[in-house]
Amino acid sequence: MERLPLSKCFVNAEVEDAALRALRSGQYILGKECQAFEAELAVHTGVQECVLGSSWTLIVYLLHQLQGVGPGDEIIVPSHTAFPTMEPLIHLGARPVFVDVDDTYVMDLDQVEAAITPRTVGIIPAYLYGHPTDVERVLAIAAKHHLWVIEDCAQAQGAKYKGKTVGSLVDFGAFSFFPSKNLTVLGDGGCITTNDSQIVDRLRMLRNHGRQGKYDHEFPGYNVRFNEINAAIGRVMLKHLDAFNENRRRIAARYT
Repeated sequence: MERLPLSKCFVNAEVEDAALRALRSGQYILGKECQAFEAELAVHTGVQECVLGSSWTLIVYLLHQLQGVGPGDEIIVPSHTAFPTMEPLIHLGARPVFVDVDDTYVMDLDQVEAAITPRTVGIIPAYLYGHPTDVERVLAIAAKHHLWVIEDCAQAQGAKYKGKTVGSLVDFGAFSFFPSKNLTVLGDGGCITTNDSQIVDRLRMLRNHGRQGKYDHEFPGYNVRFNEINAAIGRVMLKHLDAFNENRRRIAARYT
C-alpha cells in the first residue's frame, strides 16, 4: 500500500540552484536574498512592506509586542484553527476569546460582536484551508469597536478576496512558510505584510536584537532573523505560487 504524505514539496533544478547560490555567497543571514524576498513578497501581496521572521509564531509575537498587547487584553480568534494563532498572545499574558466557525470553516462573524468586551483589543480571523472570511464585515466590526485586525494567512497565501490578495486587506497579514503551506521555503519561516512603515522599522529592529546599526542597539530585542538559503528558495517558490494554488484547486474539484 502506498503511503500518501500530507504534502509533497516542489523541488526542481531551479530550487537547487537557488540554494547553492545562497550557499556560495558567503552571506547567510538577512542579506541580499532576504531583502529581495521581502520586496517580492510585498509586490505579490499588494502591500508596501514585508518583514521576514524565523516563524509565523515569533514574528507575530513581535508584532503583538509592538501593538502593546499585554495582560488583561482579549483577542477574538476562531475556535477551529492551528494553535499558533493564539500562542503569541498567550505568551504576552493576553486571553484568546474563541468564537465558532461557519460552514466554510472560518470565523462565524454572527458571533463576533457578542464576544466583544471592554477588554477586547483585536480580532485575528484565520483563513483556514485558504478560504478568506468576509473581510469587509470584519473591518466594519473592528472600526465600530476600535479594534485592530491581523489576517492569519498561514494557509492562504495567494488567495484573493474581491480581487485583492489576502495579507493586504487589513492592518497586518501574517504568513507561514512551513513545508505544508501554499508557499514554502523548505524550512520554517514566516512574515508580516503591512502598509505601516513606522511599525515595520521597529519590527525589523526587534527581530535583530533591537539593532539599528551593526553595533547600535536601541533597545533589547530578539533573534527572529531569517536566512539567505531559505530566502533564495522562497523566491523561486513565489514564482510558482499561482500555479501551485491552481493545482490545489484542481485537486479539490476532483475530491468534490
